[in-house]
Amino acid sequence: GCKNGTIVNAGEGTNPDIEKIIDLHPDALLLSPYENSGGHGQVEKLKIPIIECADYMETSPLGCAEWMRFYGRLLGVGCKADSLFAAVCESYDRIKAAADSCTHRPKLLCEQMTGSAWYVPAGGSTMGQLYRDAGADYLFAEVKGSGAVPMSFETVLARADSADVWLIKYGAEEDMN
Repeated sequence: GCKNGTIVNAGEGTNPDIEKIIDLHPDALLLSPYENSGGHGQVEKLKIPIIECADYMETSPLGCAEWMRFYGRLLGVGCKADSLFAAVCESYDRIKAAADSCTHRPKLLCEQMTGSAWYVPAGGSTMGQLYRDAGADYLFAEVKGSGAVPMSFETVLARADSADVWLIKYGAEEDMN
C-alpha cells in the first residue's frame, strides 16, 4: 500500500497533516492514543472514525504480536491473521525454551543517547521481557516500570563496559554514523 499510494503517511499523531487527510477521504484513521493529551485535536473535528491503536502499550511481546489479529479483522483477513499469530506464538515459545536451556547469558546493553538522555527499557517492559526471553542478561533488568526510563550517559557508561552485546534499534534509510 505504501508503494502504490493507497497507504499514506499523513504526519505524526500529535501533528497531523489535516489537509492531506481531508484530500484522502479515508474510511478511518489509525492513531495512537496519547496519555493526558486531551484527545486527538483537529482530527476529531473531521468526523472520520478514529481507531486507536495501542499495541505499543502491551506488557508482553506476544501481547504486541496479538495486534495482528485485530488488524487482520479490520482488513477482512481474520483467519489468516489468527494463523500467523499462532505460528508466531509457537516460534516464540520454542526460541524461549531454547534460550532458557542456555548456560551463557550474554550481557546486553541497548539503545543510544537521544538528546540529553539515554532511554533504556525498564525490566518489566515488553522489551525487557523480550531480552530476558531471548536469553540475554539485560544490564537494566532491575529497573522498575513497564516503559522506557531516561538515564544519564554516565549511568549507562558505568555498566556498559561489562556488555557483551550492544543492541541499537535503527530504522533510518541511511547508514548510521
